[in-house]
Amino acid sequence: AKVRAARRAQTAWKAEKRILAEEVAAIDVDGVLHGVVSVTSVAEPALQAKEHAKGASRVRAARLAQAAWKAEKRILAKEVAAIDVDGVFHGVLSITSVAEPALQAKEHAKEMASRVRAARLAQAAWK
Repeated sequence: AKVRAARRAQTAWKAEKRILAEEVAAIDVDGVLHGVVSVTSVAEPALQAKEHAKGASRVRAARLAQAAWKAEKRILAKEVAAIDVDGVFHGVLSITSVAEPALQAKEHAKEMASRVRAARLAQAAWK
């Protein structure tokens, strides 16, 4: 019972502190308004949600623009082939593009072996 009473007193103290700081508004038992009632405080969650949605759409637009830029860069470098909206073919198709996954795997294996060697050398230098 003492713990419950202490919790109630603490809760009441925190509420009074917020009212006096004019963070919230309250009406006491005599009908007197304490604190400030603000329209923005009522509308704030909706505004925050709207701003969050705007930010998310900007991020999506930026990612889409970056992906398009990277794709165009790869097409111009003739790394991939593409057909534009006018039906014009861009890039180069070759037999090597069919064997490309095997070549990429081989290059990846070489790179990983090189990293392992570098890590071992760095570790040996620390000893």
